[in-house]
Amino acid sequence: MLDYPIEINPVSAHAILHLEDNPDDAFLLRTAAELARLPVAFFRVQDVEQAIAWLRGEGPFSNREEYPFPVAVLLDARLAQGSGLDVLAWARRQKQMKNLPIFILTGSERPGEKQRAQSLGATGYVQKQPLYGDLLELLRHNLPPEIHIPQ
Repeated sequence: MLDYPIEINPVSAHAILHLEDNPDDAFLLRTAAELARLPVAFFRVQDVEQAIAWLRGEGPFSNREEYPFPVAVLLDARLAQGSGLDVLAWARRQKQMKNLPIFILTGSERPGEKQRAQSLGATGYVQKQPLYGDLLELLRHNLPPEIHIPQ
C-alpha cells in the first residue's frame, strides 16, 4: 500500500469515488476529466475494504466534510487483491445506493465479466482507453442534473 492511499482534487463539491490500484490509470483518468473540464473531484482508494468503508462513512472516512458521499463510483474490475465487482455487489444491496451511478472499468474484458457487472446492477462497463473518452461520455449522461458539464 502506498503512503498516500487517497488522492483528493478539492476543486469541486461533486465527489466521484475511484477504486483503482494502479496510480498510472488513476492519473490518466484525472487528466482526462480535467481536460474535459468535468466539475468533479476524484477521491481515489486502492482496495475493496477502503471503498466500502468510504461508502459507509466509517473509520477514517467518517468525516463527510473530508470524505463526501459520491455522486458516482468508478470501480476497477480487477485489483491486485479483490475486484470492483465485489464493491458493486455490496453497494447494490444497500438501499441508499440502489440508484447511485456505478461504473466498472476494465483494462481488458474477460469472458462473462461484462454480463456479471450488468447482472449486479452496474450503470456501465467501460474498457480503459487512452484518455477514457467513453467513460467521460457516460459520466456526462449519468451524473445528477445539477452538475453542469461543459460540452
